[in-house]
Amino acid sequence: MSTLSLLPQTFVDRCRLDAFVERLQEATSQREVARHIESLSAERLRLWNDLHTLRKLPAEAESVLIQDLSQRFQAYGLLRETGRDCFTELVRRLRPTPDEDAPAETLLDWIAVYLNLLHSGLAVHIKEEMTGSYIIRLDYGQPGETLVDFLFQPSFLRALLHFAGFTDFELTQTVTMLATSAIPVDLLVAPDQLQTGADFAAYRLRIPVEQLQSPVSRLIDPARSPGTDMNARFVDDVMQRSARILQDKRELLTAVEYLNIANDELEREIRANKRELEMARNIQKGFVPRRIPDWNGLQFWVKFYPLTEVSGDFYDYFTIGSNKFGFMVCDVSGHGVPAALISAIAKLSFNNHRYDSPAEVFSRVNLDILNYVKTEGYLTGFYMLIDADYNIIYSLAAAPPPLLLRKRTGQVERLECKGTLIGMFTDAGKYYEDQQVRLEPGDKLFIFTDGLIEIQNDKEERLGEERLFSVIAETSSMDLKAAAEHVMQFYNRFHLGMDATDDLTLIAVGLSEQVAEFQQHISRARRRAQADDFAGAARELKSAHAILPGHTGTLFMLGRTQRRIRDFTGAIATLEEYNTLRPYNADSYRLMGECHLYLGNLDLARQHLEKSISLRPENPAALYHLGRLHLRLGRIAEAELISGQLQALRPGKKKTMDLQLRLRAAKEGKDLSEDPLD
Repeated sequence: MSTLSLLPQTFVDRCRLDAFVERLQEATSQREVARHIESLSAERLRLWNDLHTLRKLPAEAESVLIQDLSQRFQAYGLLRETGRDCFTELVRRLRPTPDEDAPAETLLDWIAVYLNLLHSGLAVHIKEEMTGSYIIRLDYGQPGETLVDFLFQPSFLRALLHFAGFTDFELTQTVTMLATSAIPVDLLVAPDQLQTGADFAAYRLRIPVEQLQSPVSRLIDPARSPGTDMNARFVDDVMQRSARILQDKRELLTAVEYLNIANDELEREIRANKRELEMARNIQKGFVPRRIPDWNGLQFWVKFYPLTEVSGDFYDYFTIGSNKFGFMVCDVSGHGVPAALISAIAKLSFNNHRYDSPAEVFSRVNLDILNYVKTEGYLTGFYMLIDADYNIIYSLAAAPPPLLLRKRTGQVERLECKGTLIGMFTDAGKYYEDQQVRLEPGDKLFIFTDGLIEIQNDKEERLGEERLFSVIAETSSMDLKAAAEHVMQFYNRFHLGMDATDDLTLIAVGLSEQVAEFQQHISRARRRAQADDFAGAARELKSAHAILPGHTGTLFMLGRTQRRIRDFTGAIATLEEYNTLRPYNADSYRLMGECHLYLGNLDLARQHLEKSISLRPENPAALYHLGRLHLRLGRIAEAELISGQLQALRPGKKKTMDLQLRLRAAKEGKDLSEDPLD
């Protein structure tokens, strides 16, 4: 396997960090990750800067950075998915093929080659206990295994064994040997086995004897490997022919050419597939909101984890008038691109059917799915409408019943409701029904897809509804975010070391206990603004924002008020937060443009003012400030065009006349680059 020398020794370490950061940004947001990085110590910030300048990153530095992010975002569970991602990338870079005439036991030596690429200085030893039972020992040479390795290695090993062709095996970690005890003990499957200061970790691997008696060719034959596409078959065929030529020591140059051709073809196919998956993921991101804004005292906390690049799960929210809020969660059968396409069709159908009866909505969407999806595909769902008095009317379509935690009693209730699959039966409409429930201050509602309760641990036990009941009951005294995080931490601990098999969505909905206080702050802010006490209004709005951070009305009023009191930097930060929840408000971008203009950030001011005008072309205030900006930059022709548009919209108005006077002065040679803004 001379091609092993083509792979940098620290490739897996660097690949692991890149894959983990990408997973983390999808699970949280790029902004939150960036903010955390900015707050790092000088030493760790230097490591992050090295990430963009060094071709090789030391393994110790990589572990430090991943463990820091895992602890900050409670994202230890993502390391399992990272292990699978990293192995896929490793195979893309290098795909050695064993002798197909050898017995299957030799695959274990072939597996060791991959494992030795895992970590700089790592030595892998595989010892047979008895037929079909092996001990895999990972020696670090010094106390060196970290929590990152502990969480990453099992999924990497499982992906490797699946790739080698073993379809039925059992892999358990017999002893946990870590270099430090500064690790959350509740993350360990068997905390009593923890030993510190050691220099190795051990796994027990059991493989059915019948698989070991098969020749390698039977295990790695691409025609018999499930999930292998035509491109993979082509590449494997070329690889096997190349291996035979190398073994016979004939036409070495031809073998190298074969490898180059196969590698080039694989690279082209991977790039094409990656572009298509990236496009599908970006499309799905467009109709699956990352956050749900607070509404009338209600708060939402979202946990959304697609199994692959695109998901069959999706959720959405909407308002009906000023006193009703709608919300839904759906789960399409299967996952990946086919499920994502069906979810896009379903999303459009839900948008077209907005009724006061969730059961009626399900009935109409069911017919649309049957009409437009001609292949097999169905979905489950939960749909609810809530009014200003917190009365909920909801319906279920074969989805797991949401769980309601009552603050007053501390009891957990199931929101029972009959219903059937969407897109499966033409007469499904007669099975859907509407049910009602009312929220009280402090209540929390947990809505989830079956990926949460159907996950299995290493003993093949499902998490199940009974365990979820107990975990949710423990969150009675927690705020909404802490409650959602508590549930997800339990989920991650439960299936630690086992791969997820389905998309996962968890949405926590809570009615704030301070909703009355919030409304008082808003009322006082409006009264102060009417009395021209904008500084006092800003203080009241900040107090309201502290109670409900995601309330868009409060954010917009606060940003507008900060602009009035000339707190331009504060207004920009507030409106940026608002835009993450309401990205299409022309007035928000106009206010941000004005603030940047006052601060002298002319390029940013232009971008935001033009964005405001693109969202609402008839926008006199944005046009006026954009005209002033062009005059500051000496762009008389652009300012004249803006002035004509403003004159057509607001003939004879004060700002229209003001811009015309300034334009005339500029044409007469007056320098307006330092023209003070009013």
